[in-house]
Amino acid sequence: MKTVGRWGKAFLRLARVSFVGLPNAERRHRSIGGGDLQPKRSYLLHWLMHALSMAALAGVIGYQLQVEYVRLDDNEGKLLLHHVRMVAKNLALEMEATHQALLGVRGDPTYRARADALDPAPQRLKTLADAMPGVRTISVLDGSGTVTTSNRAELVGRTFAERAYFRSAHDSDDPDAVIISPPFETVLGVYSMNMSMMIRGARGEFAGVVTATLDPEYFTTLLGSTLYAPDMWSAIVHGDGLQFLTVPERADQRGKNLALPGTLFIRHIESGLTETVVTGTVYATGQYRMLAQVTIKPPKVHMDRPLVAAISRDYGAIHAAWREDALKQAWLYLLLLSVSTVGLFFFQRHQRAYDRTVAEARRQAERANEAKSYFLANMGHEIRTPLNSIVGFSELIRDRAFGPLEERYVEAADDIHLGGMNLLTLVNDILDVAKIEAGKMEIERSRVPIAAMLAESLRVFRLKAETAEVTLSAEVDSPDLTVLADERGLRHILFNLISNAIKFTPLGGSVTVTARSAPDGGMVLTVSDTGMGIPASEIGRVVKPFEQIDNRFSRAHGGTGLGLPLVQGLVELHGGRLGIESELGKGTTFTIHFPPEPPP
Repeated sequence: MKTVGRWGKAFLRLARVSFVGLPNAERRHRSIGGGDLQPKRSYLLHWLMHALSMAALAGVIGYQLQVEYVRLDDNEGKLLLHHVRMVAKNLALEMEATHQALLGVRGDPTYRARADALDPAPQRLKTLADAMPGVRTISVLDGSGTVTTSNRAELVGRTFAERAYFRSAHDSDDPDAVIISPPFETVLGVYSMNMSMMIRGARGEFAGVVTATLDPEYFTTLLGSTLYAPDMWSAIVHGDGLQFLTVPERADQRGKNLALPGTLFIRHIESGLTETVVTGTVYATGQYRMLAQVTIKPPKVHMDRPLVAAISRDYGAIHAAWREDALKQAWLYLLLLSVSTVGLFFFQRHQRAYDRTVAEARRQAERANEAKSYFLANMGHEIRTPLNSIVGFSELIRDRAFGPLEERYVEAADDIHLGGMNLLTLVNDILDVAKIEAGKMEIERSRVPIAAMLAESLRVFRLKAETAEVTLSAEVDSPDLTVLADERGLRHILFNLISNAIKFTPLGGSVTVTARSAPDGGMVLTVSDTGMGIPASEIGRVVKPFEQIDNRFSRAHGGTGLGLPLVQGLVELHGGRLGIESELGKGTTFTIHFPPEPPP
């Protein structure tokens, strides 16, 4: 039977080619002028998908870099603002302490008399100034601007009526105002600012000024303590826009006027906010920087002008690591783009060469297929004609139509008739399987009475069942039960299932065919036997062409392995489902569900 299987598979392959042309993989190609078969490939689509994927990747990388860039800006702004707040807090505390000192000196008349060698006032002022790290000099000036008392003896007797801090206090209408002088160079050679307050006489007239000169060294140390990167600088600016201190110190920045339209200082002042973080070109240095500024005007000190503390970083330095990372990612992206582009180019070139090879093979296969198709178109007629003659003449000889014959000749005619019928069945089955797989099998549906169909099947197989000593029976839940099916196909299904069931059922067993109405209006047909059963791992094989269970019992009964594949194909053509349940040693049940209407 293995020989029959090999030849049957080869014959089925020829039949498939006859009915379907090329295999499924080959049918996924289209015919081009001249009969050439070329794959349906869209090389432009490859490039479009490549471009879209690379663009999407670039977008993701760009988005991530942008998010990181903004995050760096935000974090750096918060850090700068934190440090400048510390400067502003310390400055405010120092100014409050200085204000309290000025109030104390102003309220003590002993400081107003001109000092002499025995006067303790200068020593008291020296002690007071030494206790305040942010104050360099404390002096009392009379109404003419002459220093009457100071912690520095070299200033006593000198007149400073021309100084801005004296004139502003003299002209002020607010006796409690603290005058913050613009930065200037003192007679002692120190670039500083003064905090001054007016002194009133007994009748409320202007009687002089008490003033404190701020110590730039203290504020320089304070500003320097906030610098955490080499590209940073910090500064203190007078409320009128004159720059007081910068750290690191730059001689060209001393006294520079920042109160010009568009400067970062003016943007801060005009914002009306106490704290700002801005980015732009710094007027004082011409550099593009991030600048955090805080206005200093303690609520306990009635200042005529505020101070502004500022801390700055070079904007390029903030993003130096980001630019390095962005450059690395850009190079990696370009490398990926280059490799993928070159790879796609060579892939398509290789694919085109492969397609040309495949197309040539397809042309040769098509030419060979034409010859095979011509062969198979005539094979059915050419094989069936002599087979029918053999079967017919052997039947006549077996029936002694040509006269009396010895029994041994009759037996020989029986063997010839049986062999011819088996061969004719094999040819028909192979061609039917090929037609089903090729989609060429056509069925004609009609209402088939099931009771009559089952009765016919039992009559056909009754002798075979009796010979095998197998009980054959049928059950129908209604004598009027019909099914919408192809009558010839339904008969073929029943004959194959019943024949297989009898063949694989041992002596004394039984085969039962039942038909009943399905809940959906269709029909359920079952063929059950008490035969050898099918292993669970082998159930999927029995519906494949030329496949059989590999054991001695099945080999003893022979067969081509085409019966169940035919049943499976015919059931699917009807839009039905074939189910197989089996248990070794207990039997097998084939269940077919026929739908009420054919699938659309």
